[in-house]
Amino acid sequence: MVTTKDFVQTETKKINETLSATQTKLAADIEKISSTSVEQYTQVMLLLDKKFQGVNQKCYELEKAMKIEKEERVKQIEQNISPLIQRIESKLFEHIFFENTERVIF
Repeated sequence: MVTTKDFVQTETKKINETLSATQTKLAADIEKISSTSVEQYTQVMLLLDKKFQGVNQKCYELEKAMKIEKEERVKQIEQNISPLIQRIESKLFEHIFFENTERVIF
């Protein structure tokens, strides 16, 4: 015949074994989830790094193209206004020369 004390001890032992098995299983599951999460994090970081490298390269290329475009436009503007500047300088010189000549004559 099983006494209450033996029953309680047996049930306590079963509960403790069940708890121990559950803790072991949960610890293994948590480790697996943690490992998977770290792998996923690493993959995402590598992907983002690759994308940012592509974006940075594109930005560099665009900045370089913009610089070239700016230099070309400045050169073109200088070529377009060069005759105007020469005409203005010529007119200014004529104006100053004739003004000085008029003062000397009169």
